[in-house]
Amino acid sequence: KHVSFVCINDTGNALVDPYSSSPVLVVKESALLPLGAIKTRYPIPFSTINSTGLIEIFYPDKLYINDKLVHVAVGIAKQEFSKKILVG
Repeated sequence: KHVSFVCINDTGNALVDPYSSSPVLVVKESALLPLGAIKTRYPIPFSTINSTGLIEIFYPDKLYINDKLVHVAVGIAKQEFSKKILVG
């Protein structure tokens, strides 16, 4: 299966998987629904200007950005995106 979606990239490279140091792209959960259940995911800490919390991430089999294969984690945003900045 494949799906196209809009994501947020932390251009400061602060949001990373603390276990692998891979950057994390953030995607709305609803955009991932066509993929079905994502079984291998785990939480990592994040913070914004106003809060802190956990975001679940997973590693897709393949991910292309502008036709280029990239190796990054995908964070699952439970809420709509806001103008807050995620910081690792």
